[in-house]
This record gives sequence, structure tokens and C-alpha cells, in this order.
Amino acid sequence: MVKPVYHVAFLPKILKVLRCVCFHCSKLLVDPNDPKIVDIIKKTKSQHRRRLAYIVDVCGKQTICKGSSSFQNSCAREFCFIKGIDDQSDVSIAYSGGCGRAQPIYRRSGLELIIKWKKTTDENQEDKSRLSAARVLEIFKSISDTTCQILGMNPRQARPDWMILTVLPVPPLCVRPSVLLFGTARSQDDLTYNLANIIKANKTLHEDETRGVASHIIDQHLQYLQYCCATLIDNEIPGMPQSCQKNGRPLKSLKARLKGKEGRIRGNLMGKRVDFSARTVSEFDRKKRKLKYQLGDYT
Repeated sequence: MVKPVYHVAFLPKILKVLRCVCFHCSKLLVDPNDPKIVDIIKKTKSQHRRRLAYIVDVCGKQTICKGSSSFQNSCAREFCFIKGIDDQSDVSIAYSGGCGRAQPIYRRSGLELIIKWKKTTDENQEDKSRLSAARVLEIFKSISDTTCQILGMNPRQARPDWMILTVLPVPPLCVRPSVLLFGTARSQDDLTYNLANIIKANKTLHEDETRGVASHIIDQHLQYLQYCCATLIDNEIPGMPQSCQKNGRPLKSLKARLKGKEGRIRGNLMGKRVDFSARTVSEFDRKKRKLKYQLGDYT
């Protein structure tokens, strides 16, 4: 895609990560050697998914990039060490202090993120602006592997910048087959319509940048590209209009195909008569079958 856009399914997690790292230097807002952070890491060694929620509680109230006090109070750069981040090894990791700059307040508005800056002249006044996905991608790319581990993410398998869409995988034709109507006319699948809208919006945005169109027009076309990518994944977002065909029927998104009793997982993959699908067996059933085989009962 010409410009990055938000993945609608990861917007809540993107907000949590933004509230934990610095807007300017992408470091953790508090010193990792803080007793609260160390205690959270020890308690969630086997539960990495729950670690981010606890880190947000500690970092969410920070208005400046606190970092290490030794870095802020002395001219020489001093390093602090924290142990036990990696479960497999107890390696000490060096940490230098934060930048000490003020942090914005993050809010979600539909498919966008809004940041508020408090003005220094009057504390009651706030400066609002839209936070683009490109700027969030820059912040997330600068997050170190150590900070990813503190946030409960394995940098080899799930980095924060992967939650921003820069490319979009296209489902194969077998997932979105066309239907033959009267004669030679064909009706395309809903996913094909959504993908066509994304290609058109991306092409329009590319032409705008090439011709040097005004910035407010580029922002409008970027918002439409964001809308098309979001409705491809989920077309039932609260407070957002649904993407529809010409006859007014809402398009079926990827989420609608997977969820519910009639979805792909419960409706097609978890039934009794399933071909070409791997099934798991519980430990109790496995031992029971092994015992029956040893006793000579092959039924």
C-alpha cells in the first residue's frame, strides 16, 4: 500500500503499547529496574499475554518519559541492569535513561487515533491532532527487543510494528469463488468486491501523491483506504457505516466468515464429518485407546 493503515483488530492493543512507550524515543516510560516492573515480570513469566495489561497500569499515568533517574541527574551516561526478562536465560540487559519529554494523551475515534497535548501557557487548553499510522509505525519500529520482552511480546514472533498494515495478503480464488449467473454473466464474491475497492483507493492515493494534490484531499483518500481495509476484516464495527453492494446488501467480511455457529471453524472444521483437517485427541482418550489395544480390544 502507498501509506500504512491501522489493522482494525489490533487498535486496542496499539493503544496499550502507545501508552507504555515514549512518543519521541520509543523507550519504556518508566525505568525497567523499578520494583513494580520487576515484580510484574516475575509474576507473568509463564503468562506473557497478561503482562501488557499490568505494564499499562504502571506506565499509563506517566506524563513524561521518566526513564532512569541516574541518566537524568548526572552528565555521564550510567547504565542500569535488569535480570530475568528472558525465561530461558538470566542475562543482564543494559538500559539507559529516557528523554524526559512530555507525553500526549491517546484517544480512539472510530478508525483513527487522536492525541492531545497540554499547552504550557494554560494547563486547561489542549492541542488535538490526528495520529497517523505512519507515525505509529515509526514509533513501533524504534522499540527495542528488550522493551518488547518487557511488554510481553517475543520480538522474533510478534513485534508491535507488525500490527500496522503496510501490505495486505490476498485470499486465493478458492476462498472467494465467482458464481455463474444467467448465460455468461458472473457475480463476484464479497471479498473480491472489498479487495477491488482497496486497489482503487490505493491507486487514487498514489495518483494524488504523484500529481501533488492538496494535503486535505490526500487525507480524505487515506481515510477511505483505511475504511476499505477495516471493512474487509470486520464490516460490523459499532458506529461505522457498513460497506454495501449497489443493491444495499452489506458485504460479508473475513470476521463474519469465521465467527458464529455457521462460520468456518464451528460450522465446517469442528464437525464430525470433516475431511483433510487435523484433529487433536486429549491425553485421557489417548491412554484409554492404548489400554484397550493392549487388552486386545480393537473396537
